[in-house]
Amino acid sequence: MKKILPVVMSHYKRWIFNTPGPFQVRGWGCKHRGQYVKTGMNHMEFLIKKLNRELGDNHSYCNAITDTDLWIIAGVTHLLAAHKKSPDLVLLSKEDKHKFSKYIHVGMDLIKSRVTYKNLKNFEGKSVRAANFDLGAWDEHPDYAWVWY
Repeated sequence: MKKILPVVMSHYKRWIFNTPGPFQVRGWGCKHRGQYVKTGMNHMEFLIKKLNRELGDNHSYCNAITDTDLWIIAGVTHLLAAHKKSPDLVLLSKEDKHKFSKYIHVGMDLIKSRVTYKNLKNFEGKSVRAANFDLGAWDEHPDYAWVWY
């Protein structure tokens, strides 16, 4: 932990909080209100823009949640959980703990905002509640052009 934690912390802090950051959707041609969205966002800003659907209104996938988003959110969640379980082993300053907690709340709000529920019937004909995640987010992506053919 003493060797890996500084590396993990360095990556998460750089990705999530540093400006400029590595996140953008301009390569996908995403525009919001007719203007290309900015590049060089950190992941916190990126998630907030996704939450508010401000990364593009010209393609369904501009505001889609990606695996990378989920990996970073999950990784920071695990980091905070490890700190809570073993604060002497996983050292976090109060400031880092606060900033990472705030980030996790933004991530949770984003994920919750993209879950839609529907009542369905199971194989026995009983009513069940189903959940879809980010329904329709990738419908307009070129990779999906021949889905269902």
